[in-house]
Amino acid sequence: MATPAPTHQDVGRTLRGARQTLHVSVEEAAGVTRIPKRFLEALEDNAPLSTYPAPVYARAFLREYARHLGLEPEPLVAALTAGEEPEEFRFASIREAVPPPRRWPARLLLGLSVVLLTGLAVVGIISGRRGIPVVGTVPNHPVAAAPSSAATQPPPPEAHTVSARWIDVKLRISGRCWIEAVADGRSVFKGTLLPSQQKVFRARGTLALTLGNAGGAVLLVNGKPLTTGAPSQVIHLTLSLEHGRVHVTRV
Repeated sequence: MATPAPTHQDVGRTLRGARQTLHVSVEEAAGVTRIPKRFLEALEDNAPLSTYPAPVYARAFLREYARHLGLEPEPLVAALTAGEEPEEFRFASIREAVPPPRRWPARLLLGLSVVLLTGLAVVGIISGRRGIPVVGTVPNHPVAAAPSSAATQPPPPEAHTVSARWIDVKLRISGRCWIEAVADGRSVFKGTLLPSQQKVFRARGTLALTLGNAGGAVLLVNGKPLTTGAPSQVIHLTLSLEHGRVHVTRV
């Protein structure tokens, strides 16, 4: 059932009441919505918009949280941002702030595999005409080395893993970009970097990065490049060190 439009002061009360009715903790809600716990608490406490990286974050977080609690999001969003200037863009949910995984490398590898298999079939036919018996096998000549090139193709960006003992991240800025970094649960940076500036972050276990302009930042994880996104895209990356490898996820 839709919730009546609340005032600005009642937004947090409405969210907290719905959550308590569902017997859900803030930690559980954060795990399901993939919104940082501190921002869910800020929404329930009616924190000012300056608490968030930008008003667009507050709107996106609120919409996602309201849907999770079974509330109609738009009246809450209107009450939260009453009197604010309209943004140039907005997200219908926090997931729209994250660029979808790039799948072209997998399709490229599939195409290469088809071409290679076709080539091997032709070679087999030619070899058969020359009197060399080929039945379900690859002829033993240099052409057979071609599949190894496909096997060495780099993995898609989302499978980015690096053997390491630390998480070392270096940011090179090519376009004005707002950045927030939280290393091992502690905020280490929050601000805007300008073109040609650089920033280095290090963590033992986890490093959370928020980029307000993904296309304006080049990201190196332990010396290896990691794809971020396009200009004006807002992304949130979580890097975790598990069993000597750095795993990168987007939330």
